Amino acid sequence: MLKKINRLKKKKDFERVYQSRFRFNLPEMTIQWRPLVGQNLPSRYGIIVSNKISKSAVKKNRAKRLLREAIRILMKEDKTPPGLDFVINAKKPILEATYQGLYKTLENFFARQKTIRR
Repeated sequence: MLKKINRLKKKKDFERVYQSRFRFNLPEMTIQWRPLVGQNLPSRYGIIVSNKISKSAVKKNRAKRLLREAIRILMKEDKTPPGLDFVINAKKPILEATYQGLYKTLENFFARQKTIRR
């Protein structure tokens, strides 16, 4: 589970991220982000798994759990950039994804996006 300070919860926060121009498409998900005002603020994450992916709550919750755990471990290893709000929209292929696959995908995304700040 992500810490409270690392979660996006309010609709207003999600809308701000959606209005930003920063977006990256991956096979399992779309990642959108926006910089926060303060330089030393921790990054926050919002995860969305819609009914288009699956009507089954079990499958949607599993996808969210896998994403949260991968993000939590990456944050613990300091592989995520600070001071950003992220919204991760899952796509249908996430239902067949494994934890290791999602972890590697997110790790590669954050490694390629070293200049993600601006």
